[in-house]
Amino acid sequence: MAGAQHVGGVTRDDVARLAGVSSATVSRAYNRPAAVSEPKRRRIHEAAKTLGYQPDLNASGLRRKGGGAILLVLPAPAVADTSESRVYRWFYGEALINAMAAVEGGSHPLRIGLWDRQEPVRRFLARHECAGVVFGLGTGDPTVRLAVRELGLPHVFCSQMETLPGTNLCYIDEIAGGALAARALLKAGRRRLAHISGTLAQNAVCAARWQGFRKQAHRDGGEPVLIDGELGIAGGRLSALQLAPLVKRGKVDGLFVVNDLTAVGVMQGLLEGGVEIPGQLALVAYDNLPFRETTPVGMASIDVSIGRLYGTAVGLLAAILRGEIPAGEIRRQAVTPVLVNGPSLPLEEA
Repeated sequence: MAGAQHVGGVTRDDVARLAGVSSATVSRAYNRPAAVSEPKRRRIHEAAKTLGYQPDLNASGLRRKGGGAILLVLPAPAVADTSESRVYRWFYGEALINAMAAVEGGSHPLRIGLWDRQEPVRRFLARHECAGVVFGLGTGDPTVRLAVRELGLPHVFCSQMETLPGTNLCYIDEIAGGALAARALLKAGRRRLAHISGTLAQNAVCAARWQGFRKQAHRDGGEPVLIDGELGIAGGRLSALQLAPLVKRGKVDGLFVVNDLTAVGVMQGLLEGGVEIPGQLALVAYDNLPFRETTPVGMASIDVSIGRLYGTAVGLLAAILRGEIPAGEIRRQAVTPVLVNGPSLPLEEA
C-alpha cells in the first residue's frame, strides 16, 4: 500500500488529522469526490488551504486518463407500468448497444446505474465509483447539473432538446426531424399536408417536431393542417376521425404523425374509415419502432436516433477522460434524425 503523499513538506495525513477524517478519505475527496459527503469535502479543502497542501494533480490525471469506468445513468423502470408506453423500453436496447460500442477496446469500461430520482443524486453517485458520468434521457435537470459540477465529476447529459446551457450536452435535433418529414412528403409529390400531434402546449418535443414540419411545409408547399389531439393509439384513432373527411374532400394528401404509437391508431381509424394509404394519403410517422413494418401498411418513419445519441454521448465523455478535449471546454453535439422509408410513403423517382 502506498504511503502518504508528500507535497511541499505537508502530507495527506496532516490534512486528514486537521480535517478529522482518514487519509483515504482525503485521497477520495480529490480523486473520487462523489464518494465523499459535501461537509467532509469542505473540511478537507479548508484544511488543505490552511496547511498549504496541494494534491499531485499530474498523478491524479494519469490515473483518470488511464482507467476508470464511465457510469451511464438510466431512469429506473416503473415495474407497475402496464401502459402502451412500455414499447419505448425498446430504445434502451439500442442505447446500450451503441454506448458499449463507443468504449469497446478503450480504457474506460461502461457501467449502468438505474436511478429512480427518489434517491438524492449525490448519494446515488457515491454508490457508483466512476471516472465520469453520462446522464441518459429523463435523468438530467438543472439541479442534477449543479450537483455533479460541485462533485467535480466529468459529465455529459443526453436530451431530446437543446437544454442545460453551459454544460456538455448531446441532443436530438427534433426540429430537423420534423422538417425531414415535410421534405419526404413533398418529395413524394404531396402538397396538401397535415400533422397529427398531441398536447402540444405541454410537450416540448412534440412542439419542436411540429415547428420543424410547419416551417418546411410552409416554405415549400403551404400552411399545413394541424390536429392536436392526444398521444397514443386511442388518441390517434380519435384524430383520424377529424382527418378522414379532409382527405376524402381532397384537402389533405400527405400526413406527418408525431410518433409511431399514435400513428398506429391513426392508420387503424383511417383504414376503417375507407381512406386508402398511400393512394389517397401518404403517411410518415416518427421514432422508427420495430413494429412499424407490421402495421396494415408498413409505415415510413423518422428514426429518432436514440442509439446514436447515447453512443455519441459516451464517446464524448471518453474523449474528455482521455484528455483529448481541453479542460473547461464545453461541447454540445446534435444528433440529426434520418428517414426510414416504408410502403406508406411512395417516393417519386428522381
